[in-house]
Amino acid sequence: MYGGRWIRDGAHWWLVWTENTIRDYYLNNVLIHEIGHINDQRNTRFADRERYADWFAIEYGYRASRKRQA
Repeated sequence: MYGGRWIRDGAHWWLVWTENTIRDYYLNNVLIHEIGHINDQRNTRFADRERYADWFAIEYGYRASRKRQA
């Protein structure tokens, strides 16, 4: 979902990012998550604000960017 790929090397696992996947992650997940916090005028509890920002990032970042690729 976020672009990084897990690669197994014997007993070790490595999370590998390309320049494009890390850019996609920051633009479509981190940035949109933070915009979700700005748009959240309803929730006051930390857990509720995080849940809303996570939902916002998936709905308006991840899903929206996948629709453009299809």
